[in-house]
Amino acid sequence: MEQDTQKKREIRQTALQLFKESGYDNVTLNDICRAAGISKNTFYYYFSSKDALIMDLFRVPVTLSEENMVKIMSISDPYEQLQYTYRLMVDYMKDLGREIVKKALVANLSRVETVERPKACDHAHKPNPYMEMLKCIYVKAVETGEVRSDVPVERLLKLTIALYIGCVQIWATAPMELDLEKMYFENLDPMLRIQNGKEKEKSR
Repeated sequence: MEQDTQKKREIRQTALQLFKESGYDNVTLNDICRAAGISKNTFYYYFSSKDALIMDLFRVPVTLSEENMVKIMSISDPYEQLQYTYRLMVDYMKDLGREIVKKALVANLSRVETVERPKACDHAHKPNPYMEMLKCIYVKAVETGEVRSDVPVERLLKLTIALYIGCVQIWATAPMELDLEKMYFENLDPMLRIQNGKEKEKSR
C-alpha cells in the first residue's frame, strides 16, 4: 500500500538523519522511534532490526523518488535516461557518506534477514516497478542502437547493478578517497556500448 510505503520511507529518512548526525553505532532503536514519533511495534512492522533498515539502502526504490521518476520519464533519449538514473543512485550513496554505506555493506554481508521470519509487509517477491522501468528503458536503448544488443536486457541490467554495487563497495571501504561517480561511469559506458568485442561508436 502507498501509505505503508510512505511511512516506511519516513522512518528510514529519520533514521538516516540520526545516523549522519550521531553515527550509526551511537543511534539506538529507541532514538529512531522517538524521532519518528512511532512505537517499536510500528518500527518492527516495517523493519525487523536496525541492520535491516540500513540494508534497505541498496534497494533501487530508495534512490528514486516520484519526482525523480517524472524527471526520468521526461527525458526523450533512452541512454540519457539510463545515465540520469544511475547518476541519481551514485549521488544518493555519496550523500549518505562512506561510513554509513560501509555499515550497510557489512549488514548485507551478514545476511541478517535470511534467518529471520518474513514480515507481513515483505514485498521481496512482488514486481519492482523501478526495475521494470529500467528494463523498458534498456529495451528502447537497444532498439535505438545506443546499447549493445548481444546481451539479453535482463542480464545487462543485472550486470550494471552489480557494477554499481561493486564500485560502491570499493569506494566505501578503500583506505583513500575515491571518486565514485568517475569510477562507475568509466566502467558503465563501455559495458553498455561494447558489441562483439568492439566499442560501439558513440553518436555524440
